Amino acid sequence: MTPEVWQKVRRILEHALETAPDHRAAYLEQACRGDAALRRELDSLIAASEEAGTEFLQYSAFESPAIAGSAGADALIGKRIGPYQIVEEIGHGGMGSVYLAVRADDQYRKKVAIKLVRGGLGDPFRMHRFKAERQILADLDHPNIARLLDGGALDDGQPYVVMEYVEGRPIDEYCAAHNLSITERLKLFCSVCLAVAYAHRRLVIHRDIKPANILVAETGEPKLLDFGIAKMVDAEGTEQATATVLRQMTPEYASPEQVRGGPITTASDVYSLGVVLYGLLTGAGPYPAASTLPHEIAQAVCEVEPERPSVRAKEVSNRRRLRGDLDNIVLKALRKEPERRYASVEQFADDIGKHLEGLPVTARPDTFWYRSGKFVRRNKAVVAAAAVVALTLIVGLAVTLRAAYIARTERARAVERFNDVRQLANSLVFEVHDAIQNLPGATAARKLIVDRALRYLDTLAKEASGDVSLQRELAAAYQKVGDVQGGFREANLGDTQGAIASYRKSLTILEAARGANPANVAIQRDVLTAHGKLSDLLLMAGDRAGSLKHSKQIVAIAEGLSSADPANPGNRRNLARAYLDYGWKSVGRDDWQRGLEDCRKSVGLLESLVSADAADKQSRRLLALAYSRTAELLSEYARKHDESLAMHRRAIELVRSMLAQDARNSDLRRIEAWERVRVGDELGALAKAVESEQNYRTALEQLNALAGADVNDVEVQTDVAMANSRLGSALLQQGKLGGAEQQFQKSLNACQRLSKNVSSNEDLTWTMAFDQFSQGRVYARRKQWREAQALLRASLPGLEQSKGSSYRALAEGSLVEAHAYLERCDRELNQRTRENSQ
Repeated sequence: MTPEVWQKVRRILEHALETAPDHRAAYLEQACRGDAALRRELDSLIAASEEAGTEFLQYSAFESPAIAGSAGADALIGKRIGPYQIVEEIGHGGMGSVYLAVRADDQYRKKVAIKLVRGGLGDPFRMHRFKAERQILADLDHPNIARLLDGGALDDGQPYVVMEYVEGRPIDEYCAAHNLSITERLKLFCSVCLAVAYAHRRLVIHRDIKPANILVAETGEPKLLDFGIAKMVDAEGTEQATATVLRQMTPEYASPEQVRGGPITTASDVYSLGVVLYGLLTGAGPYPAASTLPHEIAQAVCEVEPERPSVRAKEVSNRRRLRGDLDNIVLKALRKEPERRYASVEQFADDIGKHLEGLPVTARPDTFWYRSGKFVRRNKAVVAAAAVVALTLIVGLAVTLRAAYIARTERARAVERFNDVRQLANSLVFEVHDAIQNLPGATAARKLIVDRALRYLDTLAKEASGDVSLQRELAAAYQKVGDVQGGFREANLGDTQGAIASYRKSLTILEAARGANPANVAIQRDVLTAHGKLSDLLLMAGDRAGSLKHSKQIVAIAEGLSSADPANPGNRRNLARAYLDYGWKSVGRDDWQRGLEDCRKSVGLLESLVSADAADKQSRRLLALAYSRTAELLSEYARKHDESLAMHRRAIELVRSMLAQDARNSDLRRIEAWERVRVGDELGALAKAVESEQNYRTALEQLNALAGADVNDVEVQTDVAMANSRLGSALLQQGKLGGAEQQFQKSLNACQRLSKNVSSNEDLTWTMAFDQFSQGRVYARRKQWREAQALLRASLPGLEQSKGSSYRALAEGSLVEAHAYLERCDRELNQRTRENSQ
């Protein structure tokens, strides 16, 4: 008999043994449907059970005489179990019966729910496992999980558990009684998911999630019951339950692997939550053709694909609401294969949250039109304005060119049209672009807007040479194109060389305008900004000398402007930015004190600006950056890790205060995540590897959220890779070699993928080399010398190249350590060769 046939036989046998003898033949006739061989097999098994004795037939595999039937239940009313007295039976199901009880030892008054679980703990091993699982469940402390208060076994070995008594309705009844909308049901369901996710993080699986186990109080607060009890009474420690015919589950809500008797994981709870959500949204189950017979339900769970919720919804008005995102979210949770469901309950809840916020969900194909539609619905006003402006721009330009072609004599009208087009182009660059710049997922839209506006400005510039204001506008547009192509530390497309070219064009235009107007302060400020952007990109591309050349120009211009008007906040801010930029970039092994001093000067200037004007967003953001860069120098050169840690935490506090006013600002969210990475670095340097690991994991969650919101942003994708590498270092520091190797490989794969589309990037070069070096250390600690040798050698070119970047100190130290490891590998391999030859 194949495993599949046995599963079918066992399902039918389970129900037949629970069916009264006088109705059993009719049930078997219907279940076998003319299959004579199947009927003979079942008759044989039933006959064998009758020969084993009447007790086998009287009780199912998990029942005991104490609770079988209503008579047994009535007999318990008024009895004592421990310090509790049974008051009444309040429910029963496949796992046992539940009783309301009160504390009866005069210590204090308290209502509890006592569940007598079908089964037995007749041997010391099962009792030991029961107690261990009971302790794990008792430690679950979450407002949406009913607490497990006590547990044990009766004299006959039947287990019981004492739980918090919850007054409320099952979640489906609560939603129906209060006529909750789809949105309200989704928010309530997310609260349930958070509770399940909390338990999963503590390695506890529910195994029997269904509406009856999710009670909602009149206050709207849900509570999960029976968490992990199915596992607790499975004292044999196996998911197969081969010694029993009946597993502890509710067939309608059980996952396919539960029905088949396969391994139970968190994915099983994801499936059960999907069935619950299906019912909340549609008022029906996912398998309309299934009967109430257990074997037919099981067959539907394992073989039938559920219908889309939008098709099954009883309320016609809800079908359109469910169509699309919610259909895909629910069906992903209900996939037959565990690996194709959501990887965790957090991901399930996160997709629902994204749907509620109008963001793209992972359950749907990540197409351009899908993301564009989501973006438009979230930003209707901005997109509508951009569309109107673009349309008007095109019409205006067409009218202008036509007027110039048809009637040169109407010069006045042509000039007017010229100015209209110029104004509309500037509106695209400086209003529409800036309005969406920090929105998640806006990178591609930003490039489209700026490219189109730049094309029109380029055309106008050819017809208006010598117009200083137009030159400034054109230079600013080139800078914004460079920002989108490969801007330093902001959302970009990874085209570093393209960005450098755009910045050079901007600087050339501005230098020409400055030469013609040396006293124009506005142009000098524009030149300062252009030097700064170009300096940053050259440093990222590995041209440190070129970067410092432009950074010196920034200091000279900023000092001149500040001397001419020292009270001007903008001049003081530019001077602080110049000191910070040059101080951070100019440090070396022997002159780092001077660079640190410049950075501290920048911090002092910015703190005075923020103190004078708390609403100055530019100064507050720049101050957070100044804290971060000053902390980096303190850590890398002065080895003052405590002071560095404090400054990174001050940067986080400052950024979070700004996020409180602009929660969706992707630039600020990225800065906060990266500062958490830096905090992890310092904690690691202070030998606090566990705390370091926690900060890296928090940063990874934040960065992954940003990366998922904008797949075109190469900068944040690079940040995710670097954070994975840092997490690997923390795990390696704790001796967790397997986890460390996994993180380094994940980072290395991402860097290799990104480097194919990025012209030059010192972050990627360093991270790839460090990942190879670190994996080599992992293999060396495992004494896998040949594998370690190969990876260490592969890391050397990247480490050498990083010596000329901002990672030079780390690269130099890693090179020394890599050569030392290689010498060790050579010695060990030579020794092994000598031993083999003897």
